[in-house]
Amino acid sequence: MRNTFIEKIQNGTITSVHDLKHVYREIIKKLHPDHSPNDNSHYEFIMVTEQFHQALKKLTEDKKEFNRNYRDLFYSEYLNLEQIDKPFVFNHSINQNRIIDEVKKKSLLYFTKWKPEMVDLYKNANKEYDEIKSEKPTNIYRKNHLIYSLTPILNNILKYQITGQMVYKNQLKHNIVNTYTILNEKKCYSLSKFISFLMGDIESNENT
Repeated sequence: MRNTFIEKIQNGTITSVHDLKHVYREIIKKLHPDHSPNDNSHYEFIMVTEQFHQALKKLTEDKKEFNRNYRDLFYSEYLNLEQIDKPFVFNHSINQNRIIDEVKKKSLLYFTKWKPEMVDLYKNANKEYDEIKSEKPTNIYRKNHLIYSLTPILNNILKYQITGQMVYKNQLKHNIVNTYTILNEKKCYSLSKFISFLMGDIESNENT
């Protein structure tokens, strides 16, 4: 399948991660539900994100921009994991489980390359997150289940880091304080710290 990003790398239009992100963000703007009447915009978003990831990997291989790119590769892969590893799905097929495991391995690899000093926190946070995902809701409406405030927060963090769209950052204001409180009440301290780290990375990245 044609990859516009890689074509632009090959013809010299894109020469850096900064260029790649700029082109990607311009495309994503058009796919956002507020701007696109297309019912398939969600699937186009996934396809464009996958192509962005492929192009980012190519830049890593071509330019050896390892330190910066491992961060971007992690965010792309972790968003991929969020999209395929859904809560309350107890009957994954063998193939689905294999894909999820592969994405988890890639996410861990990229995070290890990016933040080796925080690998233990990352592993413990994801263990706690998996436990929350596997919990059955206590009522039929599922309204009070932690996952319904936790998943949107992580998705908004990841999508903001990848796209730079302020709509995702603005949505982080909803329920984040309450979510921290619930996580600490459930003694999910690693997951709480990991989310705090991701939030801090937003600020530090904006200031560089």
